[in-house]
Amino acid sequence: IGLVGSSETRLYCLPSVSAYIGADIVAGAYVCELEKTKENVLFIDIGTNGEIVLSSKGKLLSCSCAAGPALEGMNISCGMRAANGAIEDVYINEKENEIKVIGDEQPVGICGSGILAVVKELIRTGIVMD
Repeated sequence: IGLVGSSETRLYCLPSVSAYIGADIVAGAYVCELEKTKENVLFIDIGTNGEIVLSSKGKLLSCSCAAGPALEGMNISCGMRAANGAIEDVYINEKENEIKVIGDEQPVGICGSGILAVVKELIRTGIVMD
C-alpha cells in the first residue's frame, strides 16, 4: 500500500460492517469490549456520518445516518460549516451578549457548535425550560 517501514512492521486493518458502519466505530466497539457488557450501552461516533452501536447484554446492533448537515447548520437560514466567520460560541449575560467567531472575523453565519451554545445559554438563563 506504499507505506515505508522496517521489514518487521505489521499493518492491522479492521473491517467495516457496511458502507456507513466503518472500521473506526468497529475499533471503538472492540476496544470498549461492547460484546462483553452486561448492561445496555450506546457507543456513538459523530462525524460526517453519525454511527451508533447499541450493546444490549453483549448483542450488538448498529446504525448510521448523515450527521454532517446537522452539525453544519443545514436548513438554518444563517447556518454554515465551522469556518472563518462562523459563530461557534455564545454567552448571554445581563449587560451585553457575547459571541465567539472562528478566525476572530465578522460573523457571517452560525455553525453547529454555535447553535448548541445558543441552546445551552437559553436553558442556562431560563429563557427556555429543559
